[in-house]
Amino acid sequence: MSAMTKEEAAAHVNSIRRICRGPASKDAENISNKLLAGERLTVAETKIAVGLLKEEPGTTYTIGDKVFMGIAKVIEHDHLAAARMVKRAGRPGCGYDFNKTILSNPLDGKRRAYTCPQCGASGFYTPPIIEIEAA
Repeated sequence: MSAMTKEEAAAHVNSIRRICRGPASKDAENISNKLLAGERLTVAETKIAVGLLKEEPGTTYTIGDKVFMGIAKVIEHDHLAAARMVKRAGRPGCGYDFNKTILSNPLDGKRRAYTCPQCGASGFYTPPIIEIEAA
């Protein structure tokens, strides 16, 4: 990629919508940690996990016995995938435009820690590498 103006770089970054995912709910955090530790979920925890997963964007089904059993099987047999799904679904998002954070730092491809100024969620991100033209 050739050098860009600051405006072109901002347009490039903003071409992908990035919204803060917000902090994970306590239920999602606890269930995710239990799955990552390889522990079995109780029936009540499985119901909470299924409830979180049904709320994930793009899902339109209602929870019936077959759907519950299907999700329960995924939770039972693929702990890592289930932990990721539950944690992601248990984060309602605060709506902060994360591109503001990306554009406030160098676009050098170096991994950085962040804390959302709106909700306090934290984590890491890696910005794209974009060479900015000299002014």
